[in-house]
Amino acid sequence: MNKTQHGFTLIEIMIVVAIIGVLLAIAVPNYREHVVRSHATAAQSLIADQRVRLEQSYQDRRRYGNAGVCDVAMPTDKNFTLACDAPGNQAQTYLLTISSKGASGLGVNGMVFTVTETNVRRTTAFPGAAGLPKNCWISTKAGVC
Repeated sequence: MNKTQHGFTLIEIMIVVAIIGVLLAIAVPNYREHVVRSHATAAQSLIADQRVRLEQSYQDRRRYGNAGVCDVAMPTDKNFTLACDAPGNQAQTYLLTISSKGASGLGVNGMVFTVTETNVRRTTAFPGAAGLPKNCWISTKAGVC
């Protein structure tokens, strides 16, 4: 009797599942870090664009805002909230803040960057980063400027 068997043994299936598990253990953290870096870059780009708009408005009005409100409207974004504080009646200073919202499952919630009229950039919150606030915009949890 010569029987040929078809299919996989339990050991072969368990080896395949173990290999898939190891690959996922490597891929998922790398993917999450990539998502955080890309959100940080997007936030920094958005706040830098808004800073340019504020400087352009300053050239026209000779002030950044009035009574605590910036003269430039804040854009809406599904991932970030922009806020601008321009104290005083003839505001000659401002603090522009961008913070991430939602998407906490991807590890990007809790990201906060600021910039002033003198281009002082600060990171006050970043997922997984230590030693904050930093006087620069960071893009990774390692905290390198």
